[in-house]
Amino acid sequence: MAGLGTNDDNINRRPELIKRTLKATLKAIDFVKDPSHQREVVSIIGDWFKVGSDLAQAAYGQMVDIYPRSGMVADEFIEKDLEIAGQVGGIKDRVPVSRVVDFRWVKEARAELSSRRN
Repeated sequence: MAGLGTNDDNINRRPELIKRTLKATLKAIDFVKDPSHQREVVSIIGDWFKVGSDLAQAAYGQMVDIYPRSGMVADEFIEKDLEIAGQVGGIKDRVPVSRVVDFRWVKEARAELSSRRN
């Protein structure tokens, strides 16, 4: 399972921080997925993880395929992660996806970024 997480207290007390964090994440996804930045991103991956260019290029290919431009993944993937968490003992009862994720914030952040481009 990967992604950003917070709690209700942070959401209620620091909504602008949540929104700024999401916007920065969405901008990073856009940067990574932009083919004009491929060479730079591959170099960053190689430097960061101390791997050769072939492995960094392969990792880049996976990142581009995996990261959804919207910043949101389908419920089926989240359900699979919850199932795995249950198998390893992290979650005992079935948890509805709606209790784990709230993409409202991501949608708002993406809309704001999109409106600035137009």
